[in-house]
Amino acid sequence: MTNRSGESIHEGHDAFGEFLNPISEPTKDLPTLVATAAVYRLPLTMGIRQACGFVGIGKTKMQELINRGEVSTAKVDGRTLVLTDSVISLVERNRVARGQ
Repeated sequence: MTNRSGESIHEGHDAFGEFLNPISEPTKDLPTLVATAAVYRLPLTMGIRQACGFVGIGKTKMQELINRGEVSTAKVDGRTLVLTDSVISLVERNRVARGQ
């Protein structure tokens, strides 16, 4: 598999394990990050630490984003789970245009 630049991408495992093996290519009908999430079969939710690694921020910053309502969560048996689509939306909202 290659990325848009033609560079080889390793299809393997990391914190998301099996989710890194794509099922298809992103479509033009969906925003890029949302399509990528669907293609790579990301989980609906993830733990706070996993969400931090996904975005590349620390736990304190993630907690601030949750408290401000910028990232959505769900409670399951007392465990706070971050909704994956809210993390993707956070990145989309904060995307910087090229040259800025």
